[in-house]
Amino acid sequence: MFDDGSQLVFAANGGPYGIGCNQIFRLNLADLSEKPSRLSPGFGFASRPTFWPNTKDVIFQANFHKTSYPSDFTGDKTCPMSTCHPTNQQNNATIAKLCKNPTWDIFANQDIFRVTKYGNIVKQYTNNAIYSGDSCAKKDDQTIYYTASDDNGVNVYSVGVTDLTNPSLITHSGINFFGGISKDSDERRLVYHGYQPSTAEDQANLLQSLSYNLIPASKMNIYTSEFTGDGPQIVKVVEGSISHDPVFANTNGNKIVFSSNFNQSRSDVFSLFLYNINYNDAIDGDEMKGLQPLSTMQGSISTKFAAISKDFNKIVFASNRNSTNLNEFQLFIADFNVTGSSPYPFDGGHFEVDDEPKKSAMIENVPKDTNSMCWQNQPVASQYDGIIHFPGEKRLKNIKQLTFGGQNAEGYFSRDNNRLTIQATGQNNYGTGCDQIYQIDLCKDPSQNLPHKISTGLGACTCSFIYPDGKQSLYAATFKAVSLLLKRT
Repeated sequence: MFDDGSQLVFAANGGPYGIGCNQIFRLNLADLSEKPSRLSPGFGFASRPTFWPNTKDVIFQANFHKTSYPSDFTGDKTCPMSTCHPTNQQNNATIAKLCKNPTWDIFANQDIFRVTKYGNIVKQYTNNAIYSGDSCAKKDDQTIYYTASDDNGVNVYSVGVTDLTNPSLITHSGINFFGGISKDSDERRLVYHGYQPSTAEDQANLLQSLSYNLIPASKMNIYTSEFTGDGPQIVKVVEGSISHDPVFANTNGNKIVFSSNFNQSRSDVFSLFLYNINYNDAIDGDEMKGLQPLSTMQGSISTKFAAISKDFNKIVFASNRNSTNLNEFQLFIADFNVTGSSPYPFDGGHFEVDDEPKKSAMIENVPKDTNSMCWQNQPVASQYDGIIHFPGEKRLKNIKQLTFGGQNAEGYFSRDNNRLTIQATGQNNYGTGCDQIYQIDLCKDPSQNLPHKISTGLGACTCSFIYPDGKQSLYAATFKAVSLLLKRT
């Protein structure tokens, strides 16, 4: 979630997203009627997005740069196949055996990229033939933390952004897997999930699984450490369950929220838990006092992947609640009460409450389809202002500015006249020196809503067109001929 709570970045696939593997999207929380904007190229696999500190840039992991293009190119055909796909299990007895237990895919050839708010690449931080991911950056913009495959499994590393050749190991030596890194607001602690097999058999199983791009997930624990990686501690209270993706939940950095199947009868059902890590060193039994369920366990309903706003007042999570298909997860946002003891009216324990309760953003932002409510049809305050509308332009009325930086041209309307497709470039504004394709919603004020990038963000593009159904676009592009190289400056 962005610092001011106005934007959210997330990974999604399927349904209206039009591709079978994860891509990165940005959601405008200030206007939920605005459709999510894709930031990743739209082919290959992309995941684990987070905002770069002090900017609206986004950092994520992806393998699009090492994806082969089929002759009958579609985005779906560039998705990596899961190791546990039935075809692989039928053809390989070892894979079939590994896939009998809970596993996570860990696709090889992933690297870490930084893109602008429009989704154009400005930096590539790793360039490996292995897995790299789970990245986050320090507030000083000089260091990133990430996970990467090595001879001992998958570990957490840090590296300076100006010299990417000398990463430092953060997690402990030994055969292990670590991922899902999060840092507290004052950068004193790290929290992450991981698996450290203790027996020779389990260690061999982890290394064998990794050789097939799998993580055995039947035991996944939560760890905390100092920012340097020193003083690692396992969260004992849920040890032995499948727990993952922890985030810090308060200013003091002693409370975390994570997903876990702790106390569940089914291993594939997850809930969110809040834990005070100060209880982790308590005598046996007392550590349970620090654990509180954050979401209610209801049958097959899973709730996981929490994100918490910088002021700790809002929480976003993924859940299959209110879904007819338990494999489909939607995003939800809620006020976050870290104390859990506040009487009505809800105060969250750390912020003031307005005298008048705010209306639901979902209600306030219901799309209004009438032409009279469309921004493009609303009259301007004054004609002939001498800035964008000049005397003598008598056949023009209500001139409004649509773009605010870079070089923008070749606009074409959608069939319903409520969207415009354009091509635009500009290093300072869009973060790229060659044209990409964008769409502008003419029913929303473009000074408050960013254009949505439609093209991949690679190569050059031109001549865009919106199909009559409004669901597809056509444009010319060179991205299939692009070869990406690691940028070190």
